[in-house]
Amino acid sequence: MNPQVPEKTPAQNTETHPPPAAPTPVDMDQKPKNPFRFVWVFFFVILGLILVFYGILLVSLFGGYLNNPLFDILSIQPEDLKNVLIQVTNGLFGFLTLLFLLFAAGNIFRLVTLPKESPLRKSAIKRTSIFTAGFFLIFGTFIGLYIAISNAQTAKAVVQDNSLIKSFPADLRNLEAPIKVEFDIQERLKNLFGGTLDNVDQVFWDFDGDGEFDANGYQAQFKYSDKGEEDGVYQVKAKVQYKDENGESQIYETTRDVFIANVGVSAGISIGATEGFSPFQAEFSAQGSIDPDGEILKYEWDLDGDGEYEIEQDKPSILNRTFSRIGEHKIKLRVTGSQFDEAEIEQIITVTGGRPGLEAKITSEVGFEGFAPFVIMLSGADSFVEDGVITKYEWYLEGEKETYIQQRIRRVFREDGEFKIQLTVENDLGEKHRTTKIVKVKKKFGDQEVLIKTDPENPDPDEPLIGKVPFQVTFDATDSLIDGAIDWQWDFDDDGLADDFGQEVSKTYREPGRYVVHLTITNADGDEFEEVARINVEEAGLRPKIKADSLSGSVPLSIQFDGSGSSTDKGQIIDYIWEFPGEDPVHYSAQISYIFRNIGTFPVKLTIVDTQGRESTTETYISARPPVLIADFNMMPEAGYAPLEVQFDASPSQGVAVEYQWDFGDGKKARTFRPIHLYEDPGTYMVTLKMINDRGIISKSQKRITIKAR
Repeated sequence: MNPQVPEKTPAQNTETHPPPAAPTPVDMDQKPKNPFRFVWVFFFVILGLILVFYGILLVSLFGGYLNNPLFDILSIQPEDLKNVLIQVTNGLFGFLTLLFLLFAAGNIFRLVTLPKESPLRKSAIKRTSIFTAGFFLIFGTFIGLYIAISNAQTAKAVVQDNSLIKSFPADLRNLEAPIKVEFDIQERLKNLFGGTLDNVDQVFWDFDGDGEFDANGYQAQFKYSDKGEEDGVYQVKAKVQYKDENGESQIYETTRDVFIANVGVSAGISIGATEGFSPFQAEFSAQGSIDPDGEILKYEWDLDGDGEYEIEQDKPSILNRTFSRIGEHKIKLRVTGSQFDEAEIEQIITVTGGRPGLEAKITSEVGFEGFAPFVIMLSGADSFVEDGVITKYEWYLEGEKETYIQQRIRRVFREDGEFKIQLTVENDLGEKHRTTKIVKVKKKFGDQEVLIKTDPENPDPDEPLIGKVPFQVTFDATDSLIDGAIDWQWDFDDDGLADDFGQEVSKTYREPGRYVVHLTITNADGDEFEEVARINVEEAGLRPKIKADSLSGSVPLSIQFDGSGSSTDKGQIIDYIWEFPGEDPVHYSAQISYIFRNIGTFPVKLTIVDTQGRESTTETYISARPPVLIADFNMMPEAGYAPLEVQFDASPSQGVAVEYQWDFGDGKKARTFRPIHLYEDPGTYMVTLKMINDRGIISKSQKRITIKAR
């Protein structure tokens, strides 16, 4: 019997296994590779490039290097550099500030959640401190750079253009009107034609883009007073008429843009007398100041000539000042416009010493201004005489033939207007002195009156003003008779809200409809006076338009006409009918050419027809002038054997010349109309005829002649 071997339990298992090996120091130092390492490297490379670009922009701004080629690649205008930098600063530092804020907040949260005995706590404190300090550093840098960039002053870049037109000033952007601009095409035009202008006939200038020429010559100047119809954008065009190598008349055009950014505010002092005896009381105001494209924000006065503006007004109120010191007193006015542009003006007030021995003075208890019928008692009783007595008071009233000899006179002015009153006093020594006063009489109405004038003028004020879209109307309330009016408010859409302010305003209606315009005038007492105007705007309908590449020239004059700018508000244009002088109507396309061979001014008509069967006609005028100077000549014979006598004749030339200059090519010259020249030696000679007219215009023609040897 075999003894039974008991089964082994897990506790009784005597099989032994070696314990796991302890990690070596090398194993503990090795860390797993970060899978996002490449992403972080790429992020910091991109961030570095952005910082380099940002640094270039900063150096350009603060160093004045505004013609950096990088700007052309990135389409950055030098004058817009400050705005670009502000945007880049906001984006770059805003992103970095937010990034560091998130990292700092995350580490703070981790630090708070770690147990105090955790071995990772020291590392968490370090990382939290780094990201928190980084956040405040980047945020402070952000604020500092933003303030520095906002306060930086950028210089304007030099204007580079491909136009042949030079100008003074050179930079024609952001100009302030009124400004006189000088234009010059001579230098660049000479370079274009190889260093000479002999083949140039005329240069015409269109300064305001209206299609009409305003001047001629190589140099010209033009004064821009307002923003015009294109909100300050003007295209200057120079049209050059010249002769090509074949003597054919050609046209070359070049343009240059002028940008009026602001119409400058203008300071004006309204003042009565500017000189008198001490003490002299002057009355003046800034009423003559205007801001054509806005409102004046501030009026400042320097009344003692010390350079400090001690009085500030928001309205041109009347000022009174007494000047006692004998001599000249300088008062100065400075006004600030709606674009924060400024203008200054000075006025000299002269105070003389001592009162004269005889001085006439006119007084009135009711003043010198009132409504018709205006009753006034004029007195000369306050006239002054130092020695003796006044023996004669002589009055002269404008509009009356006779003079009146008495100390006081009473008059009734029944008509409105300004009337000059003169008083001459005479003392017993025969000395005389004269003074003048102006009596202002205004028309009086029971409730006063608001008047609205329009441009275009309404032929029937009792009916609405009618026009077609786009319909531009200028409203003018300057003829309104409201005493002490200080405010004019215009409501164009009948919604009870003011849309524009001022005595004269403009409105363009771009949608058809019936409109009611409300004008409210407020006087100094706060009283309001109202009036309305009615505008009916109709659909545009059929609108023909003719555009010509030139409106004048010398015969034969070839003109290209273009009617493609015509329009219809319904359907399409199906026919263009052109009418030229002395010819039957031509049914043609929108573009057509025509040659004017007669001299004069001729109408050209265009009638368009649309798919609705409607017709509309417009016309323009073409001025055809006598032919320009064109040199040409004949030779008889045109070739032969030496010695050869040749007859030259300038009869084929066009125009009237006062001088003929012949160069026969062999060193000999002549100045007659039909010269005869003898060629003694064989060869090929270039014959040149140069013609000059009474305006100094030169035309030249050349031909070759061959002289053979026998």
